[in-house]
Amino acid sequence: EQGETVAQTMLGYMYQYGQGTPLDYKEALKWNSLALEKNSITAAKNLAVMYRNGHGVTKDEEMCFSLNLKAAKSGDVDAQLQVMGSYVHGNGVAISKKDAAYWCNLAREKGSPAAEAYWESFELSKYEQNNINYRYFSTCTFTSNDYGLHCWGNHWNKHLNERQSNQLP
Repeated sequence: EQGETVAQTMLGYMYQYGQGTPLDYKEALKWNSLALEKNSITAAKNLAVMYRNGHGVTKDEEMCFSLNLKAAKSGDVDAQLQVMGSYVHGNGVAISKKDAAYWCNLAREKGSPAAEAYWESFELSKYEQNNINYRYFSTCTFTSNDYGLHCWGNHWNKHLNERQSNQLP
């Protein structure tokens, strides 16, 4: 209640999974939402699971994707693989093997054995494009209203790198 992000995230998790507390999705949503407002990546991932499964909220694949994307942008490997899976299967976003390859490759660069397996299994090397730099802009801002989440300003822009220049736009 005093605004400690780690404590809020832990409480959210505990209520979400009934760990040391009774299972209570309303409380899980409350505490994870408060922590998310302070940019807790773990809270974003916890909430993504709730939205994917419809636990305490209306099932919403687009919100699940947006929350995982927030965590993936921070460098979280598990979230990068979730985003990759969303692009492969079209969960909350249009199917895009190119985007799946991008996110899987980020996780591969961090040494993820799972990412290596997915890279081979989904044959993502066919879709790898070294000449595209994906930049996320207009940061996705999450706000809560009675503990319901809303994502504003969420979109991607692709910049082609010019071969003559190593400068990114």
